[in-house]
Amino acid sequence: MISIDGSLIRGLVLAAGMALAGVSVFEPMVMTQKAQAQEDDGEEDGKEDEKKKPGENGEGEGEGGEDDLGWTFKAKTNRAMLLWGDAGGGSFAGPPAPELGFGNQRQRGVRFVDNSNDNSGAEAEYKFPIANGWTGTIKFGLDAMYARSDFVDQFDRDGDGTVVELKDSLFELGHDRFGKLIVGLGDSASDGTTDLNLAYSNFVADAEVSNWNDSFFLRTAGIGLTPLRWGDFFAGPDVGDSGKFVKYVTPKFMGFEAAVAVGQPMEVLLFTKSPLLVEEHVNGLLTDFGIKYFRRWGDFLVRAGFGIFRNTTEEHDAEEPTEDTGIGGSFAVMHLPTGLNIAINHAVTRHTDKCIEPGIVTGKCRGEDEFTYVKGGVVK
Repeated sequence: MISIDGSLIRGLVLAAGMALAGVSVFEPMVMTQKAQAQEDDGEEDGKEDEKKKPGENGEGEGEGGEDDLGWTFKAKTNRAMLLWGDAGGGSFAGPPAPELGFGNQRQRGVRFVDNSNDNSGAEAEYKFPIANGWTGTIKFGLDAMYARSDFVDQFDRDGDGTVVELKDSLFELGHDRFGKLIVGLGDSASDGTTDLNLAYSNFVADAEVSNWNDSFFLRTAGIGLTPLRWGDFFAGPDVGDSGKFVKYVTPKFMGFEAAVAVGQPMEVLLFTKSPLLVEEHVNGLLTDFGIKYFRRWGDFLVRAGFGIFRNTTEEHDAEEPTEDTGIGGSFAVMHLPTGLNIAINHAVTRHTDKCIEPGIVTGKCRGEDEFTYVKGGVVK
């Protein structure tokens, strides 16, 4: 039985209010699946809402046109109701139970969260002409989150509370024939290559499974909750990162678009439990390469991606070196007349063999992180 408390009631009231306010906004935007597939420019659906009219082969046209110049403002909210249940019995085994004062914790509950799969936020973009077909773009983006879905657990309703993160702060120099040079805070080249699909559901869930329950504690039979969290065992699409990068993106050609980047991972939290927090990596560099493909073949739509990276950067308080290398990709296909679709995502990440604390069971350093994710269904 799911217990209903004040937090749940407030969440339902807020969700209902948001739904009523959003009906007039979203109703005119409804389109058929086939039309949406034809207009998609190949970016991750649900995370990029810029649509450009494609040609017959599914390639975007009209990029860099005069209609795109000037200011563009966007905002979104993505709150979610998260229901959890972990059948079993027993009491909490080991810390942090003594500090929390819980014994046999309830096995079901509800959390009203900000969906970490596609956070609430806003962005502002200004695009202006330079000369001879060159354009400049300045972009700023913020993620504004309360009770992120990957931070709450069986004991904690709001996770790390309210967080405002500077997601993008960059300058882009672009040309239709020569591509784009991007400098500043943003995504690296291979980021987003291992979680592509054509189900048009990324704003709800995709291959980043850890966004659903990363911080929840595991319950074992006969013991109950343990100090181990689901995030300790998940291997997600860990290819690419966000931070301060210099990135080059090629023009689209025959459905392909490639990118290469070099820089360091970094997070800038403008508001959290402290007023300003910059989580910066030092020393080495993260270098990566990514390529994406999006094209229509008759009645079929095909999307694919491939990424590879090497990361030698370290956090300020790191006790062991970082020597991460990763490779991964995605392949998705949809039959447009029926909406039948399937996607396969796979990636492997290798770590340093000079760890400070080898595993208790194996006596060795952390091995490879590997994941395979398959999504299929019908979209109508």
